[in-house]
Amino acid sequence: MKNHWYARAIRNIRTENLIRQNQAIVKPSKNGNSVEGLYNLGNALYKQNKFDEAAGVYQNLNNEKLSTDAKAKSLYNLGNTLMKSEKYQEGANAYKEALKLSPNDKDALYNYSYALAKLKQQQQQQNKIRIIKKDQKNQQKKQQDKQQQKQDQQKQQQDQQKEQDQQKQDQKKEQAQQPKISKEDAERMLEALKNDEMNLQKKLAKKEGTRVNIEKQW
Repeated sequence: MKNHWYARAIRNIRTENLIRQNQAIVKPSKNGNSVEGLYNLGNALYKQNKFDEAAGVYQNLNNEKLSTDAKAKSLYNLGNTLMKSEKYQEGANAYKEALKLSPNDKDALYNYSYALAKLKQQQQQQNKIRIIKKDQKNQQKKQQDKQQQKQDQQKQQQDQQKEQDQQKQDQKKEQAQQPKISKEDAERMLEALKNDEMNLQKKLAKKEGTRVNIEKQW
């Protein structure tokens, strides 16, 4: 039974001709316009797919002193108009108010069920979108953290390389500052060291009265 109601609800919502006429309403509105004129204006705007404007007319119409039947029909039309604008919560509220005035209105009941179903579907879609956005945000943050970590590692490597390059430059400067000795100077210094050693050995031999080998192997 519920599936039958649901199917009819979809059919009702999508049928523009269901906008209800109320030719019996002829009382003037608060601003001097006839209530019938406002009612027909709302219906005409609905048929032209001007749903926001039609909803405004029906809402104004509901502020008039209408009969119970007339107000129920106006609320029903308001519900249909709001549903066309995908305002499911407001549409459901309009059908609900219409049912309070006309509990036996099957069309209003069907459309009210349909509005609740669409509202639930809309909420599920919104929740899904929120979850997707949250996941995207988390993924983006992970990518940013990963990129930042990579940049930090690169900077650390660059700093280490700079430090090593500076140490090499310092070593080169120290080596450049040390005096250079030619081969001839080195040989003369070595020969002088040998002579000093031989003289020292001779002095020791004289002093001790013993013969020592004064030849040092270099």
